[in-house]
Amino acid sequence: MNNASNLVEDPLNPKEALVLSKISADGRNSQREISRRSGLSVGLINILIKNLAQKGFVKLSRLNRKNIQYLLTSKGISEQYRLTRLYIQDTFHRINNYKQWFHELIDDYINKRFIQFVIIGDDELSNILEAVLGDYEKASYVKIARTEDLLGGNMLILDCKGDYSQNHPENEQCVHITAYLSKKMNEE
Repeated sequence: MNNASNLVEDPLNPKEALVLSKISADGRNSQREISRRSGLSVGLINILIKNLAQKGFVKLSRLNRKNIQYLLTSKGISEQYRLTRLYIQDTFHRINNYKQWFHELIDDYINKRFIQFVIIGDDELSNILEAVLGDYEKASYVKIARTEDLLGGNMLILDCKGDYSQNHPENEQCVHITAYLSKKMNEE
């Protein structure tokens, strides 16, 4: 078997990949519905579906005079699987980077004698940060959803929402987590 045959001959651009995923979710959607769900114009959806059909990823099946059903071909299913696998791999890679960077951040502040932390936020970033803080026996933390619930005292504020750090830029005991991650990504 030739290894070159396993490679995608005609890779999808990001908009084609987006439309393929919308068709994969429900092939009975109209172009207008795919447009609404993707944020792309109906005219562009029409062109992208034609491109996908020409490339062999999608088959069009007329249901009646007015309605067309879009079906993924075996090539389309394989491509959707490949894109999903790449997305999952990229997501795990990012999460592992975030964990490493959060460990560096926490280690740095523990070396500065901070052992109490406040996590502001109730999202994926705050959950990753909470898992990292759970690795430290000597550090304690509390997680709050809103800045209004913020306690006083000598503790480092880890702001996942950005509300507190934007309103109190002078506070040296506060880290804006998304700004911190952005800085770390730019260093890569």
